[in-house]
Amino acid sequence: MQSEERKKATTVRQKIVLLQRHCQNRDLAAATKLADYLAPKIAATHEDFGAGLQRKYDTALTQLAEVRDWHLFAITPKKEQLCSAMEELCGDNLEALQRAAAIKDLQTQWQKLTASQAVDNDPLWERFNTARKIAYQPCQAHYDEQNRIQTANYQRREDLIVELSNLLDTVVSNSPSPTTEKNVEKKTAAASVTGTAVQTETETDTETDTDTETDTDTDTDKDKERATETENPQNLRLSDAREAIDWKDLDQKLSKVQRDWQKSAPPSEKKRRKQQARFEANNGKLHQLLLRTKQQNLQLRHELVSSAEKLLEHESLEHAIREARTLQQQWKTIGITFYKADREQWQLFRRTIDQLFSRRDKAQNERTSGLREGADQLIELTQKIEQLCKLPDSCLKASRGEFQQLSQSWDTSIELPRDSAKKLLQRFDQSREKYRKHFAGLSKRLQRDAHVALIRGSQMLSNAEVDYLNGSDAPIDADVLEPLREAINTLECSAQSRLLLDTRLEQLSQSSSPQINQSGITQLQQLALENEILLGIESPKNCSQERMRLQLERLKKGLGSATKSSNHRAMVLESFVIWVTIGGIPEAIRQPLEERREKIFKAVGLQ
Repeated sequence: MQSEERKKATTVRQKIVLLQRHCQNRDLAAATKLADYLAPKIAATHEDFGAGLQRKYDTALTQLAEVRDWHLFAITPKKEQLCSAMEELCGDNLEALQRAAAIKDLQTQWQKLTASQAVDNDPLWERFNTARKIAYQPCQAHYDEQNRIQTANYQRREDLIVELSNLLDTVVSNSPSPTTEKNVEKKTAAASVTGTAVQTETETDTETDTDTETDTDTDTDKDKERATETENPQNLRLSDAREAIDWKDLDQKLSKVQRDWQKSAPPSEKKRRKQQARFEANNGKLHQLLLRTKQQNLQLRHELVSSAEKLLEHESLEHAIREARTLQQQWKTIGITFYKADREQWQLFRRTIDQLFSRRDKAQNERTSGLREGADQLIELTQKIEQLCKLPDSCLKASRGEFQQLSQSWDTSIELPRDSAKKLLQRFDQSREKYRKHFAGLSKRLQRDAHVALIRGSQMLSNAEVDYLNGSDAPIDADVLEPLREAINTLECSAQSRLLLDTRLEQLSQSSSPQINQSGITQLQQLALENEILLGIESPKNCSQERMRLQLERLKKGLGSATKSSNHRAMVLESFVIWVTIGGIPEAIRQPLEERREKIFKAVGLQ
């Protein structure tokens, strides 16, 4: 026990030392908190250690009292400044939110200032609080206005909930009972297969079927239709029940209510949750009813598709056609359903109906054969044009006449199959456009290839000249010239480019001894500098004086900005023609010149 008490006393003594350190650092908040913590600890310490700790603690409290006196003396001017700031805020023309933020900031500063030592009956606090109340009055008016706006928002959303409830009541009051609806739907599905046909012109067969029906058949079908309606009054009841609710209009109104709800600003958070829950409850119920109706209508479309598919196996084509028209009319009377699923079922239904009428259209094989021949002819023309697009550039120019003939050989009056006409014509037009684009780029590609060949030939000659300059003093060996001449002849370059290369090769072959072309070096450097100045490219540092001299000469001649950027490419090519003809340059000199030439070419898009 003595050991435990000694440990506790040691801990308390360390805390007292920390308290004294806080006092020395004038950390009043930390010192006050620690002093309050130590008081019960010292009182609970064993009497053998308590007396010494109490004396040490009293000494620390004396220091703490001095710190408090100094703190109280120090914060009084700051409190007066905060009071003045709050009083000035009363007369400022600030917006409500800015004023509220400023008030809150001054309050926070006051709380931090007095957090370590609160003074009862402080006249400065009374002054500060009075000014705060006056300054807050415009803020209160702003918040009252916000409350009014939130109340209006709440009422606006309440109106939407009432509108949603009215829609829900309309659906519930006009909906038939589930048992009656199921029975009627079953009888309707059965009647769709075995019922009497109704003569009605449809979108699919208005033109193709009119001449095959007689007035007598029409009158007979109408009589049968009236008889069917008399024998099946439940069909009328189901129709009346469905027409009592305009589901399409209901869907539009529901969407509008949902959009208005999203646009309307919400009220306060406390009211918003309950109001949102009521809205979602009504919206969910109405959405479920709408969803169920769409599902039922979709099921009816499935049944009509099944009925149409069964007609494909019917022996009497005439009877199947009449039944198909009845199914088409029933399809129109089915209400709203899911858009994507509806389109899918419509495609199936339409495809099945088309198959029925295709059986009747077998008599038109000649016309169909003509459509197929036209399609084959267009496909063949398209394939031939596509083959022309694959020709190499060397043969492409000669194919221009053939393309014109193929392109103009298609007669636009030829009728094509309806299902593939658009794709065939689109492919034909795309193949022609592809050839035109490919042919339009022929000149540029040939120019590019010729230019590359000229550069390649110039490099071959330069390499041969370097070897010659580094060799003996005798004329160049024929064993070197002949392979070089053959290699240059294989290059696909223009006639002018080949003439330049042949001229330079001839000069090399007639040379009696290797000689460095000093004038050529100067001329190449001159060309490089002129092009660098023209294009604004940086030149080597050792050429700065010569570049400045050339620039001054150009200014004197009025060439500072005389050429347009569109002419730079032509001027560079013109200088390159001269560049190619200059030989006899050592590798150490030509290599940096070639690097400068590549930069020049890259600047005008030739590299």
